[in-house]
Amino acid sequence: MTEYLRNKSSKACHFQAGFTLIEMCFVMLISGLFSLTFLNYYKDYSEKQRIAATNEAITVSQGAVREYLSEEGRYPCPAAPDLPVTDPMYGQPDCTGANVAVVDGRDADGNGTPDQVLIGALPVKFLIQHYADFNLEMDVPITEASVLDGWGQKLTYAVTRSLADPSFVFNERNGAIKVVDEHDEDITPQPGNAHFVIASHGPNGVGGYSSAGRRTESCNPMVIPGTLPPSTVVTPVNERDNCDYSDNKFVVGLRNNTEYSKFDDIVKFYAFQQTDLWRVAASQDYRAYNTNTGNVGISQDVTRVPIQRLDVDGKIQADKIMAEKVCDNGGADCLIIDRITGDVPQMDCNTSDQAFGSISNNQANCVNYKAVIQNRSCPLPGQIVRGVRGDGTLDCVARP
Repeated sequence: MTEYLRNKSSKACHFQAGFTLIEMCFVMLISGLFSLTFLNYYKDYSEKQRIAATNEAITVSQGAVREYLSEEGRYPCPAAPDLPVTDPMYGQPDCTGANVAVVDGRDADGNGTPDQVLIGALPVKFLIQHYADFNLEMDVPITEASVLDGWGQKLTYAVTRSLADPSFVFNERNGAIKVVDEHDEDITPQPGNAHFVIASHGPNGVGGYSSAGRRTESCNPMVIPGTLPPSTVVTPVNERDNCDYSDNKFVVGLRNNTEYSKFDDIVKFYAFQQTDLWRVAASQDYRAYNTNTGNVGISQDVTRVPIQRLDVDGKIQADKIMAEKVCDNGGADCLIIDRITGDVPQMDCNTSDQAFGSISNNQANCVNYKAVIQNRSCPLPGQIVRGVRGDGTLDCVARP
């Protein structure tokens, strides 16, 4: 009897140490809910990181394109999007249209012929080399990685040809790219006047190119059935307009996951906008005028009162400046611009034995020169000749 009870108690204890099937189901259910919540959180976090990386890549690319304009007076032409990194022409600009798409835009210059738009990828290799050659510094330098979006695809770059091709005269009013919202409404200051567009083709990659130059997914037109349920929403434009390379239209829209209005692209553009205070003259030059009846000041000192029509306190950088004269803060000591850019008598040296030496009081300071070099060797040992001055003496510098 004692042995039976001991065995029975042992079995009972052994049974109570385990889990019932119902308990195991509860444990698995709770674990699954935690796992699902974590996976959804991680997926959402990862997607936000990719979107942030894409916005950063577009911002860096925009900065590189704008910086190139500041240095060269035009935008860079796009590169062929279907080339791998190993191809010698990868990341090199193509202004001819041989390896990039060429489409018609608006007639920006009013000559009766549509202005063309070039569509391809950013010429990253060319831009990197350009900044290295000229020792240019950017807040965030462009790299080969910075022209890929958060999903590893090349950013699409479209630019008005007349604003990039060096065979054209740059005119900032001649943007020819049409940018619309998801309702096909123009969102540029003037219809179709965007200078350039930089676009990511989003998570689904429709129409985008991988870093190896392969299209992630084809950009076939979306086929919409003739009969749809009444509740179906169909926008007049969608993400296919950003990858078809067949026209000058790009879409900047809200994210949309519905079947016939899909849009997950991230698109930014640059366009010329004329403000109320500044107007561009009607002629085809770069002249702009200020509509303010008083003086205009550019300064970090909010208490400073401008004393000139355009009063700059400090340093500014601009692509081009056109002015009749440049003056000091007091406005009395001025350099007349045409004295150094035009053919005026004040800048001539009247006698044949004089050469231009310097400028003061808006006139040339002429110095006598001698045709025969006075000294045929540098005065100090270890020096070499750098040039000959107007007075016939040698300009010597220390040997490097």
